[in-house]
Amino acid sequence: MHGSSWLETLAMGKANTISKLLLFISEYITYKHAKYIIVASRYLAMVLNKYFSIGEVFVIENALTPIFENIVTKLKNISIENIRRTLCTSLEVFDCHRKKIFVAPLPDIFASNILAYEELLKITSMLSQDFVIFVTGLKVKDKIHRNIVYTGYLSYPMYVALIISSDAAILPYPKNAICGGIRNKILEAGYCGIPIITTATGMLHLPAIPRKHYIPIEDFVNNSLPRESWRSIASEFRGLIERNYTFKVFRLSLLRVMKEILHKFSTEVGKRNAE
Repeated sequence: MHGSSWLETLAMGKANTISKLLLFISEYITYKHAKYIIVASRYLAMVLNKYFSIGEVFVIENALTPIFENIVTKLKNISIENIRRTLCTSLEVFDCHRKKIFVAPLPDIFASNILAYEELLKITSMLSQDFVIFVTGLKVKDKIHRNIVYTGYLSYPMYVALIISSDAAILPYPKNAICGGIRNKILEAGYCGIPIITTATGMLHLPAIPRKHYIPIEDFVNNSLPRESWRSIASEFRGLIERNYTFKVFRLSLLRVMKEILHKFSTEVGKRNAE
């Protein structure tokens, strides 16, 4: 379980009362009939206990996928300049390699990403013109800002290449854009070693410290954090991810949880047989 649709809808105010009630009922029935529940964060474990009276759950935190890690490894052998030129040509933005490139992976299938995109539009109007922001996973009919490029959904290798070749990721999630587990795009950008400009909400479920692991949105807008510090901030966050959120760590967590579930199952079977 990676999130609670009911709780996220409640926080974002994106549905009417009947829809919220139906979401709650459907989740409640699902959880009550589940034999074992694995969630993506301790926060979700608390949610299930507090709102659905579910006691024991297993926690496996979100992590990078092996395919993402493999693509990053392969692309690291290519110069950033070459990747940028190829991307700019493919996306038909022919002068972007001369500008600062920011990436905003905001697939519109998630309501929280729409909220972040709305914040992004507000921020963009305050910035200088020597940049281009690539917004992925979102397609609009009309060009709203001349410095924003809407790529739609990219192939996975091209998506990874865009992250690697960007100067930073910008993900301005507002306070109500909650999520149940660590955001994939945060882990992916951090693993690629680029600075992340975001909010505390963007870093939900991560032990991330502002100005040590990420650049707060307000610091970016006000230009109050020296650009020279961005590289060290990105390096700190990459180290945090490598220690705790790679696929290797995920695999070990999965094996641990499966061992616990099998032990619990065998104990229950033993008790039934004894009766």
